Amino acid sequence: LDFRVIVRGLPLSTEERLIRKLFGRFGRIRNIEMMLRKNGDFMGCAFVSFDKDEGAAEALTLNDTEHKSHKLIVERARPPKEKPNLTVFVAGVPRSTAEDVVKRDFAECGRIAKIRMLLDPKTKKFTGVVFVTYTKQASVDAALKFDGTEYGGRTLVVRLAEKKEAADAAEGA
Repeated sequence: LDFRVIVRGLPLSTEERLIRKLFGRFGRIRNIEMMLRKNGDFMGCAFVSFDKDEGAAEALTLNDTEHKSHKLIVERARPPKEKPNLTVFVAGVPRSTAEDVVKRDFAECGRIAKIRMLLDPKTKKFTGVVFVTYTKQASVDAALKFDGTEYGGRTLVVRLAEKKEAADAAEGA
């Protein structure tokens, strides 16, 4: 469950510890996400997540109040949007297949954002398992249609990567 508020109107000099002090009196804070510009400057807006709904509800009492000559706007935050899983797990690729061939073949489904070919930790040779992250859902859907098809004399297993697998593939872990 998500017990978050969004706080707007904070001074640009605000640090996380000040937000924690200001909102901590309403309940245990689980997380503070300060919104930053690309250059790293604080935008005057933050999400504050509480352990319990009561904390978020009480934090709303700071709405339309003054803090360091700034009018605060405190509102319930909408639940964060789930990012679509655009990573497919592919197994059964012949171990002799070169990376450029895998890229070329799977690019037929659409634009690839990232590809990760798993290597055996000891031999450093390709294991036949690939994670392909696409830029669009339609590409993922096209790739999933290759499940059970023959590729280089082997049968492919193609499925949507589990969340943990997708995160690891995105990080290159």
